[in-house]
Amino acid sequence: MTLELYKEVALTQDLPDHALREGDIATLVDFVPHPCSGEEGCVLEVFNAIGEAIAVVAVPRSAIKPLSSSDMLSVRSASEPSPQKTSGRSSLPPAHQRGLPHSGWAVRANPRNRIVFRFKKANKKTH
Repeated sequence: MTLELYKEVALTQDLPDHALREGDIATLVDFVPHPCSGEEGCVLEVFNAIGEAIAVVAVPRSAIKPLSSSDMLSVRSASEPSPQKTSGRSSLPPAHQRGLPHSGWAVRANPRNRIVFRFKKANKKTH
């Protein structure tokens, strides 16, 4: 799968922390190496239907795919709840409990509205 900078991509998984869902379209703006030799990260900028930027997120490369001629676009309200959400919380367990890798990537804006990309170490639980 070839991913090109500044091309549109589709999410392959929900990002409930950002109110984004599988299939939402974003623009790939950067590749970010994982600080611990893990999966490469991708920085995405998400726009609403009229072209206003609504989010900048960092995701693992496996969380996106290039658009293809067989993909169909649709429209939904940004305030529309995700189908698997009930009472404001996801009914799905955390990604690591579903067998999905924890990317560890986080994007935050500091008080001066500068975007900061950070790697958050996952808390390892011992059994």
